[in-house]
Amino acid sequence: MTSIQHYTTAFSAYYAYFIPSLIGYIVAAPAVLTYWIATHATPPHEDPVSLKTAQDVRRADIRMKLIGFFVALVLVILFGTFPVVYQAGSKDLVVLETVLIGTVLAFGLAISLIVFFGREFTATQFIVRRKIDGNIETDEQHSPDPAVRLALRARLTLLACFSLLWAILSLFLNFRLPIAISAIGVTYALNQNQLPKISMKRFLISYTITPIPLALMSLIMVCVAASDSPPWTPIPDRGTSRRDDAALWMVSWTGWIVAMTAATVYGPLLLTIYRFDYHNFITDHPETESSIRYTLQTSPPIVSPTAGPLGMGVLIPPKSRLPAFPKPYFTVAIGTWSAVHLLAMVWMPILPSVYQFLFAPFVGACALPVVCLAVIGVGWHRRELEILLAYQEEWTIDEKSPIRDYAST
Repeated sequence: MTSIQHYTTAFSAYYAYFIPSLIGYIVAAPAVLTYWIATHATPPHEDPVSLKTAQDVRRADIRMKLIGFFVALVLVILFGTFPVVYQAGSKDLVVLETVLIGTVLAFGLAISLIVFFGREFTATQFIVRRKIDGNIETDEQHSPDPAVRLALRARLTLLACFSLLWAILSLFLNFRLPIAISAIGVTYALNQNQLPKISMKRFLISYTITPIPLALMSLIMVCVAASDSPPWTPIPDRGTSRRDDAALWMVSWTGWIVAMTAATVYGPLLLTIYRFDYHNFITDHPETESSIRYTLQTSPPIVSPTAGPLGMGVLIPPKSRLPAFPKPYFTVAIGTWSAVHLLAMVWMPILPSVYQFLFAPFVGACALPVVCLAVIGVGWHRRELEILLAYQEEWTIDEKSPIRDYAST
């Protein structure tokens, strides 16, 4: 195989993670900024609620967290046991395990695509409200016109079917373009909900230190995979049986899995840096912030069948309403992140093609400290380091709804 063929093979495994993640961050950054503008302007739920209502809301939150944890645990177990099952030679069990993994991933991928396509390519508007515990709940704006509501439900049903079909094309048919677009959708969707409280200083410190053990672990995996004696039999480039076809499916899904992992690790830092650029701009131009807040539309409180009582809502403004503002920190951050990934491609061809997806977590972990140091360098150069480190956001407020005491009435 020639040198060009080596790099072509390496890039085909790499682009399913790097390019979609890069596009996803760039597209998601202004979308999350509009989400933050609406969230920052959303008041708390002030009406008193009963103790039973507060307990029901808390139980619902715990149930959702347990469901997410259970799904993640099942996926980890299935992925972790797949090499053992594959080497055991049980064809039917390998195919069954692959179908189970693909089904779970397809539904998760479809949900991510619904969020991505629904917010970026439809005219659907979304409202941010606060729950009684101070958390954020996002819902679509419902029209009082029955015909409009029916059209919205039909559009969402069509979007859900399209997203599920796209997910199946991405996973089971191993089409490269759908996989890449799906990874963009995953990166976009997973970064819509930020951490409850964000501190730039804590971000820069933790993202500089914590990736080191992750990079070392990934490096060990890469070295083992690149050694002459791999820990398990390499999967062939072309399937000769159902067992090999199942293994090839597993390899094709790794791009989406790595993109999903990267989105949850790198996204909060990069997108917070984007919002810091906006914060710097409106600090120097307070009239711009006033005009944006003045045009925000509100909605009266409601009672959701799933989330309980919700406070007054604020409509998320469209991205077209955002002013043009300089982005020196985000430009340096995303440029540094991209440069590290592009430079790392020089070493990718040393790996067997089936293991090259292992290189992506290693490079991503190595890129984070470099990004943090570059951003700190920009702050020092612009003499804004103190402002940079002091930047904070509160997506979840501590102010909760008062509880009615029925015993005293």
